[in-house]
Amino acid sequence: MAGELNDKLNTDRSVLLTLSNFATLDLIGGLSLNSQLTYVYDSNKKNFYEPSTIRPEGDGFASYALYNRNNVNADTYFSYFNSFGDGSHNVTAVLGNRVDFNQYENMRLSAIGFGSDAIKVINGRYTNDEISGDTSIESNALLSYYGRGSYNFKDRYRISGTYTRDGSSKFGKDVRWADFYSISGAWTLTEEPFLEPVLPDFVSYLKIRASWGVNGKQMGSNNARFGAYNLGFGGNPSGYWANQMNRSTYAGVTGVIPNYNRMANDKLSWEETEQWNIGVDLDMFNRRLNLTFEAYNKKTDQLLFDTTFPNYSGYNYAQANIAGVLNYGWEAQVRYRVFPAVSDWKLDLMLNFSKNENFVSKLPNGNRDYINTNQNYGYVVGLPLNLYRMFVNDYIIDDLSQLPVNPFTGQPLTGKSAWAAIRPGFPIWRDLNGDYLLNEDHDLKLATEFSPIPDIQGGFNINFQYKGWYLQAYSQFSFGADIKNTVLNAYMDAYDRTGDAWARRGLADLSAHTFWEKPGDGAAGVDFPALYPTTGSIGGPFYGFRGNQTLWIDSGDYWKITNAAFGYTFNKSETFMKNIGLSRLRIFASVLNPYQWQRSKKVVDASMVDFQGNTYGNGYPQARTISLGIDTKF
Repeated sequence: MAGELNDKLNTDRSVLLTLSNFATLDLIGGLSLNSQLTYVYDSNKKNFYEPSTIRPEGDGFASYALYNRNNVNADTYFSYFNSFGDGSHNVTAVLGNRVDFNQYENMRLSAIGFGSDAIKVINGRYTNDEISGDTSIESNALLSYYGRGSYNFKDRYRISGTYTRDGSSKFGKDVRWADFYSISGAWTLTEEPFLEPVLPDFVSYLKIRASWGVNGKQMGSNNARFGAYNLGFGGNPSGYWANQMNRSTYAGVTGVIPNYNRMANDKLSWEETEQWNIGVDLDMFNRRLNLTFEAYNKKTDQLLFDTTFPNYSGYNYAQANIAGVLNYGWEAQVRYRVFPAVSDWKLDLMLNFSKNENFVSKLPNGNRDYINTNQNYGYVVGLPLNLYRMFVNDYIIDDLSQLPVNPFTGQPLTGKSAWAAIRPGFPIWRDLNGDYLLNEDHDLKLATEFSPIPDIQGGFNINFQYKGWYLQAYSQFSFGADIKNTVLNAYMDAYDRTGDAWARRGLADLSAHTFWEKPGDGAAGVDFPALYPTTGSIGGPFYGFRGNQTLWIDSGDYWKITNAAFGYTFNKSETFMKNIGLSRLRIFASVLNPYQWQRSKKVVDASMVDFQGNTYGNGYPQARTISLGIDTKF
């Protein structure tokens, strides 16, 4: 593998320039006028080449990307602070205006079809089918008027509030402005005289807090409210899909047609979320043991959502603020300082964990169920987000006599006519509607028993120090999530496609898995169905390794050490440090991703999943990186 990776190119160069100035003018009695102006230039250039030896397609792939961002931010505000009553009463207030402007320039280019891995850059020899790219220039602006204030009494009672009126260029002129606000309060019980006799002596600090507010989120796209057009590709016919019916040229001229997957909607606006939180902070044993707990509830009612249209309307999709989601859960943290503060030995242990639940609270068309047949997921009011839509695997067939028989026709269970006939070694899916015919129309279901949301997740960290020596280890864990082995599915699916796809993309190392090879293997519980490279002579594919089946669902349980470091910091007062003119000297070694435990034996890395629980990484785990270094300051 090391030799195969030698042909890989992966450079990533970045330039980040930040210029900022801040000025303040003291006026009267704790009132001041403040101004901050910031300019940021961010540029990133990437060159990438993946050699043919490690790609499933058996052909090289190159890409080039250039990204530039210019940001100007101007913030002008009045601030006020006053303390009175011998310092018992403290008041702060801020009133201001903020302008934020961003301009983006992007260029992307990619190509396949490299005859030799010695060529790692994109040149002019590629055909239209082998090369693709695009450029874009976009900008957005945000204008805000805001105010916030707080009051506390002897650090015992605290109340604060905020108000913001935001206007975004991403939205239509009639809906671009929105008001957001919040209020919060806290009560420090250990500062309360009448509770002092009641609280145990080991309680050093106890505070309860609560907050409520409404905030807003802009959509990611700068121009989603506009309609769009498709351009032709110089004579390459494309776009026959759905109801677009577009050819790319007309009379030899590049065609420009509406994009029927994107309807203009100048009513697109902010996604507004109402949230409340309640929490407690507790320190015990002279603050050596710290406990924090917080519960939350987040309700989003104006979520952007793609709504579908019938074909006769002329358009396929349009976005609108018409969906709702409710998230709720809790977060907790425990931190323990093992040794007293005066000791040369220091050992801090920190454990944090959280639990989140969600469900769909609103959908368009009278809360009608939404099923995405292309991506095989769905949304149902009252059920969690991102449910898989799948065939349910019952067994791998060893003998055709195992097939259930229709009592009315005497015919055994079969697949739809476009599939190959069932034979031993094939997966048998559950016939949900009982018609003895397996097909996508009736036997795909939302797998409500599987969810990519963990039952619990968190991390455990260790920080140890003795004089100049230190040892740090940081870890994270997740338990209870169901994930989909998308990477392995992509490899195996090539064996069940017509043509030479299995030869070009399916020749992967699958020795770690067991497959059906002979009658009895299904009953013995092998991992996967038979690997039958499909040819036209056997009647087409059965799609036995299709992605939308429970075969690929696996446990997402894992615990991994993400970073470990060890080092020594020299005391700057030591003689040799003074002799060589150093004010700081530290030597260290660190390792990224040194260890991972996971329950699944089929998934390469259970920590590498997206929000829908799909694995990624092209079959490779996160890299283990070892670093040795010296940190000095003169």
